[in-house]
Amino acid sequence: MKIKTIIILLNILAFLTSVIWLYMDQTLEPLISTLSLTGTLLVLFFNNDNDSKTKMRQKGGKNSTNYQAGGNINL
Repeated sequence: MKIKTIIILLNILAFLTSVIWLYMDQTLEPLISTLSLTGTLLVLFFNNDNDSKTKMRQKGGKNSTNYQAGGNINL
């Protein structure tokens, strides 16, 4: 079982618990918890793992040197 599936199942369990808590105690704290877990579930369902991977490519000419850095380079 993938880790993302486990996280989704745990989030659904927490969401159901939060909805029951909101039904029993209609205060602000269970409402915030329910809304937060709803947002988390939406992100988990609509996030595509293939799009989140960073792909970098560096290409230089015949007589050039390539520099890779985490920020801007001033020469």
